[in-house]
Amino acid sequence: MKCMLLSLLLFCVAEPKDLPDVWTKIETTQVKGEDVEVFFCDFWAVIGKTQPDLFHIKGDAFVKEAQKIQQQLPTYVVKRKTSNADSVLYYVLRHNVEKKEDPFPFDIEVVRVAKEFPLQSLENRSNYRQYIDTILHAPGCRSYLLCEHHCLIQALKDKEKIIGSGMPVTEGIITRVLPYKSIKASFFNSLETLF
Repeated sequence: MKCMLLSLLLFCVAEPKDLPDVWTKIETTQVKGEDVEVFFCDFWAVIGKTQPDLFHIKGDAFVKEAQKIQQQLPTYVVKRKTSNADSVLYYVLRHNVEKKEDPFPFDIEVVRVAKEFPLQSLENRSNYRQYIDTILHAPGCRSYLLCEHHCLIQALKDKEKIIGSGMPVTEGIITRVLPYKSIKASFFNSLETLF
């Protein structure tokens, strides 16, 4: 299992993209009639790129180390253009480490920045802390170790069969692969209060 995950991660890191390394554009959609773009930050790709030695750890210790990295990064980000053509709003779905025992540990950070602000700068809160307009709890946004947009899942031939069911991540640990629709419904319900 360890070799399979590492192989998939190497594939993820090597795959050419138009976006910064660990980011994927998920969709262009609407919230309350306004066009938005949805992006995903893949913490597994971060692990594969920066800490491949993590895969030598087994069991619960592996999961805890992976979760530490996951909790440092945003998960989904919604980009909204504003009436001011020089700025954009980002709605950043990010773990709140103070809520790590909560099954819904996410907050939404509303970040107003210049349109040139690079997406990858959202990976580190210190890059944008001064631009946060507000932070609110994201009720219903469940924590997960794997979701359908992770490169680990996207690299599989039979990914449709795996999404929504279990997949081993290390020896003795099987986790559910969370479908995007499960996260999107709760995330977008919270976003609607901000539009």
